[in-house]
Amino acid sequence: MSIPSIPGYLGQDPTEGTLASVWRKPDTDLPIPLWPAEILQMVRRDPVDWVTIEQYAHTQSEQIGFGCVLVDPKDASKALSGTSWIGRGLGAFSVFDENEHETGLALIDGGARVEFFVHARKPSGARERQVEVSHPFLWYWDAYRVKNGWRYVDGTGKEHDLVRFHSTGNAYKVEVRALEFRQFLHACKRSALIQIDYVPMHQVNKFESVNSTMKSDWVHLDFHARYERLLSEDRAFSRLVGQYIISGIRTSRLPKFEEFGKDAVEYPEFIYAIEPATGHPLTHTCDPDALGTYFDKDNRRLHYLTPVYFRKEVLQPYSAEPNKYTLSATRLSCLDLWSINLAFNERASRGLPRRPWSRSTCGRVGTLAHI
Repeated sequence: MSIPSIPGYLGQDPTEGTLASVWRKPDTDLPIPLWPAEILQMVRRDPVDWVTIEQYAHTQSEQIGFGCVLVDPKDASKALSGTSWIGRGLGAFSVFDENEHETGLALIDGGARVEFFVHARKPSGARERQVEVSHPFLWYWDAYRVKNGWRYVDGTGKEHDLVRFHSTGNAYKVEVRALEFRQFLHACKRSALIQIDYVPMHQVNKFESVNSTMKSDWVHLDFHARYERLLSEDRAFSRLVGQYIISGIRTSRLPKFEEFGKDAVEYPEFIYAIEPATGHPLTHTCDPDALGTYFDKDNRRLHYLTPVYFRKEVLQPYSAEPNKYTLSATRLSCLDLWSINLAFNERASRGLPRRPWSRSTCGRVGTLAHI
């Protein structure tokens, strides 16, 4: 008998797929609290969940900094040539003289062209810190502001979180959904440069200084740790500084304008009748190319006006969200995304199966009838 490894439940190594899996703590007397294990677990070349793109926190035991700028993939090697942050002038308007100015949207730094993506600032007079995200990114997803972030809706009207942030005092953190982020990078032919500066500080026993570097085609980070005796305290600190690249890739998350036009569309099947001999439901796909028309020579294909019957309970979730769905006696609509025809029929029909109908596939056959 063996212990199973169940994804998301048992036997998962938290470092799997992260930089922590390949960059281990040096085999020295370096105190464990000074090794940035948790930060290294956040560094993924191919993230699929949330990515920290902006962060700041300063306490007695640590200082954390994250930032994010966009670069042309051809400039990735230039951006990774050192570990110092680049693009610090982004996000601020500057005037040099009457003929020169900087918009804060793009600049050349270290031989690489870098573009603004996110920052958090507190303008004079503002009570709260303002999180600002690249407008092309928000426009790409047709995103809208909600409390502590942004969301968007897909082609079916389902809401998805896109960006989230929280702020407490002088500390703040901004994260973006990885798949949507990588899809945007793919569309605009850019790579994201995530920049890190992390300094933990602890009272520990004396140890020898440590210097280590991790450098490859997608990451360049330096690690330093040293011991200092301040007054009567044995105090030490370490520092992890540098950056890593997240490349764009076409993912399963698509904006509405691409989702509506994509070739690979899944067409569900619907129950349209009961087979008298067996009592089993008869189903048919709602693929428009597989449905019959008035110009068919025979009836081998089910006509596109064949009604699909469903129980009234199916409409309750839609009527419960009037801000998203509009329900009338003849039509069900979702925002400006889709709408379907329906008709109310008072006839009793005891032959219909009690199998519930999926909301996400609502209305793709054409005309619906309600019992």
